[in-house]
Amino acid sequence: MSKSEIEIFSKKHDLNLPKGCISFLLKYNGAFVSPPSYCSLPFPKIDGEEIDFSMLFGISTNEEPYDIEAENYIRDEIEYFDNPLIIGSNSSNNYYVINCDNNDESVYCWDRTHIHYDDNYDYAEVDEEGKIYKFSDTFDEFFDAIFNNIGEEKDIQIVKL
Repeated sequence: MSKSEIEIFSKKHDLNLPKGCISFLLKYNGAFVSPPSYCSLPFPKIDGEEIDFSMLFGISTNEEPYDIEAENYIRDEIEYFDNPLIIGSNSSNNYYVINCDNNDESVYCWDRTHIHYDDNYDYAEVDEEGKIYKFSDTFDEFFDAIFNNIGEEKDIQIVKL
């Protein structure tokens, strides 16, 4: 993945990508936790106080489940952000999202499947789309949490173009 490919993608979708996300795409362009490894992220805002992580999407990957464009067909369901970008997912079909319309560098958890029944959300659902929780202040903080919480063999795979 090159900087010019990321710029083309960003321009095409009118995205203001956080610096940490750009660095991740340049270095890895997608990643997933490969069995038997797993990743449970500490997250006191939700019931159970942890949330799982499965993958971060890349640009123009060979496999659709890992491709950021293929996975963003539902991003318009998010009512609170003018220009959300779904950057990853967990095994419950919930998503990790960034707000690409301003200088917000935070990563959010979107409870699209309504599995969490608590009131610690940052954005309430508007039209049954699910609550949104702020997970981290920056993409780098989010990625560090992923890497530091991989269980078993610390097997994180890199998505190949």
